[in-house]
Amino acid sequence: MPSQSPIPDILTPRLRLVHATTAHLNAELVGIEYLARELKAEIPPDWPPEHYDSNVINYVINFLQQNPGQAEWSMRFIVLCESGILNLIGGCGFKGQPDEKGVVEIGYGLTPTYQKQGYATEAALALIDYAFTDPRVLTVIAHTLPDHSPSIGVMLRAGMVFETETTEDGLPVVRYGIYRKPFKSNAFVPTSN
Repeated sequence: MPSQSPIPDILTPRLRLVHATTAHLNAELVGIEYLARELKAEIPPDWPPEHYDSNVINYVINFLQQNPGQAEWSMRFIVLCESGILNLIGGCGFKGQPDEKGVVEIGYGLTPTYQKQGYATEAALALIDYAFTDPRVLTVIAHTLPDHSPSIGVMLRAGMVFETETTEDGLPVVRYGIYRKPFKSNAFVPTSN
């Protein structure tokens, strides 16, 4: 079986969004120090972000194994690149490839130490920018709880607008989206490692 080329990192002014490989994720299941070694990054003491646990890690591993051609539409680690030091500060990514209507969903989360500093917005903008490089993508969406104002703030700062309120896994959620037409690129570009 031919080997696939690696998924490029996405670089922003302060961040590197690193594709989470099965090697990264399996290392993390063994121990956080192994993930640090795989990423060549320091890991904050308050790792992991909220809602990120072994269930999520195993879900992503299974997704990557069952959908090797969709790896770019999966999880990425958010690595802060400042002062020559790499710090793992969160995770983000897509919840699968674009559907038949051209919709792709993003998600993001940061450790408490790195919240409220614009990093989640920067990561969300980078994901949106990356998604719209694919001509199939017409809309990028995100969901959150109706009272989760920090996440809603990220969506609004990323240019998303409220679309609807619905339920997901029995919980009320709000959906925000941004469409290809009014979107203006932030020029966050993929780069080879």
